[in-house]
Parts: sequence; structure tokens; C-alpha cells
Amino acid sequence: MKNQIKKLRQQGKNPVFCQEVTNDEFDEILALLKDNYQQNLNEAEILDLLATLANIILINRKLHYEHFTPNCSKELFKVIINLIDDSTRKQESKRAESKEFNFVAAYRLVFLILYDSKEINEQYLKHSNEVLKRAFTFYSKNFEQYNKDTSYQLSFNELLKSLYTLYHQHADLDKLVGTAECIQVANRVLNFQRIGAVGKELKKRFTDLEMMLMKSILNFNLILLGEYKLDDGDDDYDVGLIHSPRLSVDELKECSLTFTNLAYFLEFALESYDTQNESKHTSKKSNSAIVLADLLAVLAIFRVDYKRITSSINQLNEDGKDEQDSSFTKSVLELKQRYWEYFIPSEKHNKLYNQLFQLTLLSHPTVSLNTSEITHAAHIRSLIYDLYFELCKSNDLQGDKIDSDGQLELFLQLFGYSHSIPFFLNSNRKSPSEEMKQRYMNPSSQFLRDCPTLSTSGKNLQSSEIIDSLFNRQFSSMSTSERERPEKLEEPMTPEEKEREAEKLFTLLGRVEKDPLFEGFVNPVREWQQSGKFEDIE
Repeated sequence: MKNQIKKLRQQGKNPVFCQEVTNDEFDEILALLKDNYQQNLNEAEILDLLATLANIILINRKLHYEHFTPNCSKELFKVIINLIDDSTRKQESKRAESKEFNFVAAYRLVFLILYDSKEINEQYLKHSNEVLKRAFTFYSKNFEQYNKDTSYQLSFNELLKSLYTLYHQHADLDKLVGTAECIQVANRVLNFQRIGAVGKELKKRFTDLEMMLMKSILNFNLILLGEYKLDDGDDDYDVGLIHSPRLSVDELKECSLTFTNLAYFLEFALESYDTQNESKHTSKKSNSAIVLADLLAVLAIFRVDYKRITSSINQLNEDGKDEQDSSFTKSVLELKQRYWEYFIPSEKHNKLYNQLFQLTLLSHPTVSLNTSEITHAAHIRSLIYDLYFELCKSNDLQGDKIDSDGQLELFLQLFGYSHSIPFFLNSNRKSPSEEMKQRYMNPSSQFLRDCPTLSTSGKNLQSSEIIDSLFNRQFSSMSTSERERPEKLEEPMTPEEKEREAEKLFTLLGRVEKDPLFEGFVNPVREWQQSGKFEDIE
């Protein structure tokens, strides 16, 4: 039997073999696992069989959809959950070793089964939730020691994808337990990249595995903090809050660290996006949708945390003067001021504002985007508007709100009414008066810098040209020849790029699929998910 498993493992690395496996042959491999995993197989042999099964499922889509999902997935899911549970419990009582993290195939199968199968009963889903959360805690505790270990990074990434899918597909599960740990892990991941061993800030690139893990943690944070959703208006993008409106002392410390780390990652992602846009290489340009998805996650978490900060301040104001004089109150207000100073431009500090402003221009007629980029760009634009609109409510350390006209005036100075009309039309925000609309039809050019996003002539647009290009022309009357035609792709996207883009899109399209407003919608990610590259799972 041992030789049989070794042979299957080698065959499972061959995509031709995986594509040609019949239903009966697949059942034989599955039976070998089910009949022997509790007594006759060691953990390494079990993981070899799981890796073989995972490769077959990833490559053989016909077998996956027509046989595995309806007939086998439920049984295999229980085997894997029991294996994860047993392994985690054993390791909790002793120091973990690198070999304990070779569970890539196990967690990947959990992810695939949860994404496709509707046959798992509620009681077992709750048990699976507890098992996966315990595994998450185990991986979290070992992060500092094994964060550079490839097996750890890959396994933890698949675990996070499994948890995210579980909570997305089954919103009623108890997912809030572990939120604090996940935020702490996200902060540690970012800190390891931002701070060197001697406490010096480093300007270094992330490795592919570090970036992959970081993205999964950020996405997982989003679903723990509260799923963001599309409202009735296409351009309105709201982020739900976690249950507690007021921050605790520990949560405030994490929020402060989160702010520092997210600011670093936001700037890194913005620079990556700018670099890719400047590149003439087609493959680099095709990655821009992935970077936009990263920016979407970071901005959404910024927005969630800022809501929690303002909610805490509002509650403190209701609690009375004694609470307002506390050191906690001062810390909350100082953190709010950090948001203001970071996002609101000044004469010496306007780079971030200009970069975010350019992101709101991605729907401009002269900007060529693919479908996924358009989707991400619309949501990013709404998040930026929403965050800045809330920031414009206050501009002093005491947290005093300026009047609604003052808030509107500051917001319109930054973005202009003609540019932000969809934001007002599709939200419950107070609309500016006619006099204010006319006065701030265009954003102020005071803080706008060169704007390469809208350049149609190969050179950057200056502030006055931005205003003219954006707001003083009637695009509805422009002929096609007046607009910049999208560049012809020199070569199709590679399978690797398709796989990465599909993984980013599945979250958004999954929500649309579940929304009753889109009854009958067919999620294309169900097909894309399996069309990626063949991966050798070690």
C-alpha cells in the first residue's frame, strides 16, 4: 500500500494523468484514504493522498462538477476536518515543528468543497467552524517563528481562504470569535515587512508568498469586521461595523497599529499600481486588477476603523465630561487627528490625496479598463468619497463637528460637485445647495499635482489641464475619435494571471450571486476557479 501511495503521488503531479482519471478510479483512491486513514496510514501518507486528490479535482473539471461535488465531497470533507482537528489538538500541547504545516492540500480541499458544495449540514458546519478557528489560533501563535517558512505560508493562506469562504457562504456562523487575533496577526505580518530587526523602517519589496498571505489576512479581516455590501445605488459602497460600537483600550492600541501598518501597505500598493500603469509590458498591465483589489481591501479596513473611532467619540460625548477627560478619550481623538492629517492634503503633504484622486478618475472615458478593473474602480471610488466625506466632518483635536455646510464645502473643494454627483445621488448624504454646486462645480486646483492618469498625449496633465479635461468638456457629445482608444493587447493573459484575477473576483461575484436582486446570475468564477495553472502540491 505504501508503494501504491507513492506511485499515486508521482502520477498526481502529471496533469495528463489527472485529466484522464475516471470516476471509478477516483473512487478507488478516495476509498484507499477513507478505509485506512485512521489506523494504517501515517500523516505523511494521508497528506500525499490528499495532494493527489486535490490535483485531480483542480485539473479534471468534469469529474469535479459532475461526480466529486455531488457524490464525494461531503465524505471527504469530514475526513479532512477530523484530520485537521486531531493534528491541531496534538500540536497544541507541544512546540510546533515545520513539518506540522504541510497541510496545503488539506486546506485547499476544504476551500474547494466549501465553495462548491451545499450538501454539508448545519450541525457539522458549526463543528467545522470550531475546528478551523482552533487551527487559525494555532497558526497565529506560531507566526513569529515560522512566518518565513514556505509550508507555513502556503498552508496558512489556504486556511484563511477556507475560513473566509465558510463565513461568506454561511453568514449565521459565529465568526466574531477570533477577530482580535486576526487583526493582531495582520499587524504582525505588516510589521515584519515594515520594521527591521533593529527597529529601522525598511523600504523593501514583499515576496510573492508574503504578499499572498497578507492579502488573505486583509480579506479575512474584512469579513470579520463586517461584510461590505453594494446598496441599491451602483456607486454606494458601505462597510458594516462589528457589533461593539465603542473601542476597548486593547482595540484602540490595535487600531493605532493598524493605521500605521495599513498606511505603509496603502503607499506600497499605490506605488505598485503607478509602476504597472507606466509599464508598456502587457503582463504587468494585466496585474493592475489585482492591485486594485488590494487597494479596495485596505481602504475598506481604513473606513471600518474610522467608523469605529467616530462611534467611540460620539459615545464618549454622551457619557459626560469625566469620560471626556480620560487618557483613553485623548488617545481616541489623537488617532482621529492622525486620520485627518494623513488623508486631508496640505501644501506640504498632498501626494496621497493626488494618488487617491487619480483612482477616482478611473471611470473617465479616456481611461481604458477591463471588466474586473471597472468593478474594483467603482467600489474604490465610492470608498474614497465615503471616507473623505466623513473626514470632512471634523478638523480639530477636540472632535467638534463642523456644520453640514462646512463639511460639504470642504469635500467639494477636494473633489468637485460635477465629479462626485453619483456619490450624492446614490447615497443619503445631504446634497449641496445650488449656490454651492456652482461655486464648487470643479475641485480646487490648490493641491492637485501632475495627473498622468488622464494624459492622452504621453505627458502629464497640469492642474489647470486636469480641471479642463475633467469638468469643462461634455463627454456625451464627444466622438469616438476624440477619446483615447484602448491599447490592443499584445498577448493574451497567461493561466497564472487568470488564476490570480479569478481568485480576487470570486468574492465580489459570490455576493452578487447570493443577492436576490440578481436572481439567475451565473457566477463565472465557478468556471475560472478551475482554469488556473496546475500546481505541484508538496
